[in-house]
Amino acid sequence: VMDASLGETTDLPDLRRRVITDWIYRLPSVRLADAVASAGGRAYLAMTGRVDGQPARHAVDVPGLLGRSLPTDSPEAVRRAGEITDAIRRFVRDDMDWSPVTRATGTPPARSFGDPLFDAGSAYELVRDRWDGIVRP
Repeated sequence: VMDASLGETTDLPDLRRRVITDWIYRLPSVRLADAVASAGGRAYLAMTGRVDGQPARHAVDVPGLLGRSLPTDSPEAVRRAGEITDAIRRFVRDDMDWSPVTRATGTPPARSFGDPLFDAGSAYELVRDRWDGIVRP
């Protein structure tokens, strides 16, 4: 895992951030979605991404989950919060605008909130492949 991550960055703080982000957030998300899909259920993957050139920090999605944005948010951050709110509404109404995960291989369908050029499905696939065979409690 470290060797693969070192291919993406040589900056040790950035490497630490990437490994911890995978371990705490991305790996459990994609593995849970794969397990739900394998059991016949529906699971949707999404990732909250950067706006204004800044990475999405922990809990930045909470205002959008509550149908709000922060008074200090930029127009891009307000748009991201609106995308999250819309996804929650669609989920409740069973009217999702992206496909559920169907198998534990290949690029899973996933939605990115924020940076429209970021490919959340490819990011989840990379995490799934990178951590393959490593047990995470």
